[in-house]
Amino acid sequence: MVSIIPIAMGCVGRCSYCVVKQARGELISYAPEKIREAVKHAVERGAKEIQITSQDCSAYGCERGDGFKLPELLALVTSVEGDFSVRVGMMNPCTISHILDALLEAFESEKIFKFFHVPVQSGSDKVLRDMRRGYKAADFIELVTRIRKRFADCTLCTDFIIGFPTETEEDFHASLKLLEEVKPEKVNITRFSPRPGTDAAQLKDLLDREKKRRSRIFSALERRIGFETQKALEGKELTVLITEKGTKGGVIGRDPAYRMVVLDEEVPLGASQRTRIREARGTYVRGEVVA
Repeated sequence: MVSIIPIAMGCVGRCSYCVVKQARGELISYAPEKIREAVKHAVERGAKEIQITSQDCSAYGCERGDGFKLPELLALVTSVEGDFSVRVGMMNPCTISHILDALLEAFESEKIFKFFHVPVQSGSDKVLRDMRRGYKAADFIELVTRIRKRFADCTLCTDFIIGFPTETEEDFHASLKLLEEVKPEKVNITRFSPRPGTDAAQLKDLLDREKKRRSRIFSALERRIGFETQKALEGKELTVLITEKGTKGGVIGRDPAYRMVVLDEEVPLGASQRTRIREARGTYVRGEVVA
């Protein structure tokens, strides 16, 4: 039901903590027609969810200079005939900002999940500068504002690194403030761990117990925000694409904003099922089939 299709290798970033460029090298975007052909073959084999992935999807095509970037690729991919939906992988703020207008237009396709994974990593401009992320917290907020203005019902997923070596208590509270302000639907939280060969590994690390303390505080806020967001869905009716069997019976699917919905009823894989949300569970919601 699910097919994962890479669209590029490497990245254009120079983050001080990351080994991706060392491991994967400079960005190499795969040929558009080969990607379309891979999607076509996956759909012909029965795939209903296509996940396009890379280290930074919104950097796609940046190195070629021919103007064919992620929005154009999405238009090409969604031109494939068949009943399927596309989930776009991680997109960094510094690369998404250059293509945002065209990207939002491409996301209007009914074949694309309204799911935006845009990692911010910190709410402190000083820490973002030390990480060499290439943007400020206000730039991220502007991106989120424009995405949500275009798609009121969408999922914003973001990432935070807690306990970066130069992160002070004030910097940490800036991240808490950003989390509270933006209220992302999904958050990936990572405690900083030095990677050999990176510039950040040369910095004096924070005590592990301090990183754990901050992570606990941050995680508690994230869980509260996530539950409140999902609680607001209770009673609503959504169309859910069923993609897998549940481990304890029932089925699991995704709504148009890529939220995970669990149904106790047995519904055929690949079906689009009208569903009423009855209970928020934190990382997912439970629903029931609408007759």
